[in-house]
Amino acid sequence: MSQQKSKRNRNTNNPYLTAPERPEPVRITFGSELKRLASSPWRVIGSLLLVAGPLLLALAGGLDLATGWLYTFTRHAPADSRPTISLLDCVADQSKRLCSGLVWASSASPKRIVLYPWHGWDFLHQFEPGLFVAFFVLAVFTFSAIGSPNAIREGKTIISLFPKTSSSK
Repeated sequence: MSQQKSKRNRNTNNPYLTAPERPEPVRITFGSELKRLASSPWRVIGSLLLVAGPLLLALAGGLDLATGWLYTFTRHAPADSRPTISLLDCVADQSKRLCSGLVWASSASPKRIVLYPWHGWDFLHQFEPGLFVAFFVLAVFTFSAIGSPNAIREGKTIISLFPKTSSSK
């Protein structure tokens, strides 16, 4: 028995006779992803543009839909027909008269303050719920892809599909 054990455990330089050394799997957590994102200024800019932007648009749109639904539910109306004012217009208003006396998400206000900047555009209005879900999915996918080796390989593959525009001399 000891001879069989010693034959299995003998040292050799032949890689085919020994079991390969497997590295410890890296555990990815939310904190480790945040540390990785903060390690490079380009990753911070990318995360702000590609993660925080769509996430804020999704949250703003979702909150606008929720306030409209609450108004129709409390007033027993088919739709919220109040005129809308963008929160950005309220912030940019120097005279402070545009939004005086208005409370966000209040069904008693004569006008409705909306957070989503493009709310009420006729083309976007019909796609709004799906658009907000798409913004949220984009934010989640982008956050998980920043700095990922798999995403780098896929990005290089996508870039290689486009022809190079540089001229050769």
